[in-house]
Amino acid sequence: MQRLDRSVRSGPAVMSSLLATVLVAALLSVASAPVAGAQAEEASDPPTSLDLSVDRVWLQESGGSVAVTATLDAPAPAGGLDVVLVVSPDGTADAGDLVLPGVFTIAGGETSAGAVVDVVDDNVAESRETAVLSADAGPGITVTGSSFFIVDDDFAYVRVDSAAVSVVEGGVGVYSVVLDSEPVADVVVTATVDDPSVAAVGGPLTFTAADWGVPQTVAVTGAAAGTATVSHTVASDDYKYAVLSPQTVEVTVTAQNPGGDGGSDSGSSQSDPPDDGSGGDDSDSGSGGDDSESDPPGDGSGEGGSDSDPPGGDSGEGGSDSDPPGGDSGEG
Repeated sequence: MQRLDRSVRSGPAVMSSLLATVLVAALLSVASAPVAGAQAEEASDPPTSLDLSVDRVWLQESGGSVAVTATLDAPAPAGGLDVVLVVSPDGTADAGDLVLPGVFTIAGGETSAGAVVDVVDDNVAESRETAVLSADAGPGITVTGSSFFIVDDDFAYVRVDSAAVSVVEGGVGVYSVVLDSEPVADVVVTATVDDPSVAAVGGPLTFTAADWGVPQTVAVTGAAAGTATVSHTVASDDYKYAVLSPQTVEVTVTAQNPGGDGGSDSGSSQSDPPDDGSGGDDSDSGSGGDDSESDPPGDGSGEGGSDSDPPGGDSGEGGSDSDPPGGDSGEG
């Protein structure tokens, strides 16, 4: 009975202890609930910044490309985050120098994604350029860009295809001129000869951004035998071409007939005797009408003729016994 009485009397104390334990546990649960909620709220904060980085800082213009990585400071939202690359005006390169990718997306829950930017291989001679990339990632996101250098592979050069031209007097020779790269302004090349009495050259040549790679010819006309030098000047608002001094061309002009005329302007040969005024016709005799190279020059004496030849002059010498005396009559 005493044990039962003690159990009955200790029951309320045990119940109180149990209730206290349950109450403390409940209070602890309630107290910890705001902490878990704060952690969940902190984990759902959206990203506020994006950094760009490149895998190369020096690129050759010909076939150059660079890998770009966009990195957020917090995971992208569930639907992902779209990134659009742009060329910043802070650099010397512009949008025409690069091929930018379309929109690329950082997937939900991820912090980074990448894209490739290609360099345009143009034909313009340029100095080294700096390309600065930035991006648009939506409102509330601050972007830190990245940059790289582009090394050009084009050169400004006026190419003359010949160092020497030879022509004859009155003849015309040619050589060609062409540019090695596309100019940003028209280029005018003017040829000048140092001795116009020897040769003359054609007018100025104009090259544009459309026909810079098409050779144009310079005509050289020989005026008189001798030598001359053709020099070239360049005028352009493209400073890379304006400062150039193209190579010279040496011109040699030769005479049409260096040995002289080599013959007589007369229709007769040197063996034709001079007209003696007799009015005789060599063809009447049939033998003296055709003077050959063996006939001696006529000297008025008539020597060297055959018996049938008419008298050769006033003396009548050289005729046969049957010939009448030579005289002004010229009778044969």
